[in-house]
Amino acid sequence: MRVLLIAVGSRGDAEPFCSLAVSLAGSDQVDTVDLFLQKDLKHLVPINTNQGDEKLDKIHYHELPFTQMDFYTYVGARSPLQAGAGHANPRVQFLGIVTDIMGALVLPCYTDVMKTAMEGKAVDAIVASSLARQLAIEVAGQMEKKTPVYLVQLQSLVTTKDFPHFSHQEECINALVHQTGANSSDNLQSFLELERLQHDFLKVHANDKLSDLPNYKKEQASDLDFDQDVIPALTGHGTQRLDLWMVNAVSTHLIPPPSDAGSKVLNCGGLADAYIPSNFEPPTDLVSFLDSLGNKRPICFGYGSMPFGKAELVVEASFEVDRPAILVGSAMMGILDKLQKQQKESSDEKISWIQENIHCVASIPYAWLLPRCSMMFSHGGAGVVHATLRAGIPALISPLMGDQFLFAQYLQAKGLGVQASGNLGALTKEDILRSIQEAESCQKACRALGEEMAKGEPAGSNSGKFGPDILTDAIVSNICK
Repeated sequence: MRVLLIAVGSRGDAEPFCSLAVSLAGSDQVDTVDLFLQKDLKHLVPINTNQGDEKLDKIHYHELPFTQMDFYTYVGARSPLQAGAGHANPRVQFLGIVTDIMGALVLPCYTDVMKTAMEGKAVDAIVASSLARQLAIEVAGQMEKKTPVYLVQLQSLVTTKDFPHFSHQEECINALVHQTGANSSDNLQSFLELERLQHDFLKVHANDKLSDLPNYKKEQASDLDFDQDVIPALTGHGTQRLDLWMVNAVSTHLIPPPSDAGSKVLNCGGLADAYIPSNFEPPTDLVSFLDSLGNKRPICFGYGSMPFGKAELVVEASFEVDRPAILVGSAMMGILDKLQKQQKESSDEKISWIQENIHCVASIPYAWLLPRCSMMFSHGGAGVVHATLRAGIPALISPLMGDQFLFAQYLQAKGLGVQASGNLGALTKEDILRSIQEAESCQKACRALGEEMAKGEPAGSNSGKFGPDILTDAIVSNICK
């Protein structure tokens, strides 16, 4: 059995697929796992170090020829503006940007992905992240056999009547927390109106990028009809054209699974909450720093690939409350040198405190670090939110885009975190100080949730199982039936 994985996006998008690759490789039914991942995320790929786990030899890495930074570069330079430009709804504008990225950077990888999919024994299943969705569908549409496609949603994006799309933020939180407005056809439409726009945007890109490629069979192209094919697929009821499955990779401890989902919605829960790359070795200086703190657990600050120019405020706030901190991300790395140069303007006491209590690291698996911390400041992406809650600590969120705003307010409403600021760009030292104080009241509830998440998913036949194994079992059983 051979499974093809395609992950596009940030570290938070890549780690779930690396974790799934490990689980698939551990199955006796799976011979090969082909993993397409961006070149700047190659270090996350699981490898067999020192011949310690030969099953990892089943995993074959394939490079996608762009980086996270290319997304930002493309968005800033795209001219003329394309999908969704000028639309009155900001969510449609954002959706247009995402769709243009898929069309300009992801779909052109079709030839390489298709070649890999058809080499030797053709792949038996395709698993794709949201940004790789159209690419996976196009590849499956060209296969000689009907190949199942699993579309992984790291946010609560499975179309449902239970709550509206997260862009309807207030209504969504009311439905999830207070059950106000739940089970409404309006909720279903809030998903479908955006999905229809994305479908129309992507059809234009697919026709432009793929129709003239050699060996692309137009008669086999996956030109899906939105009403007849896409809506049944999104709601888990399947389509005759393709074997499409929706994977709800959101912990059911956090958000309940859609009650009206069809049989082709897989509620597997988080995929990377506990993922630590097989070749990871904790940096010795970080280990020494943690050891030096004794029983003190540092606050963690990490904003992933998000632009962040407020590291100095983080250090100032940490000093003011006398709390050690670990700063994660390339944007944080220069702050200590900068403060050293400003030594003449600072007291010797302050510089000495910073040297003893602040540590910077460019990149680190949160599944390893966060259980050693007291709370986590982040942008609130789905990956870091799951890792934070699995670690049993509060999430303090300054959102930047999309579902991050929902997570910020939802976790605050559930007593599992704090919205640190209205958005990431508005974060101030006062916001940090206030959030640290408010987060202390969340510690008990977060510890309790972390303990429950560590036991596996709570619902039905998946009770006690973890996301990667749940999804692996579903893929293998579907192919073998």
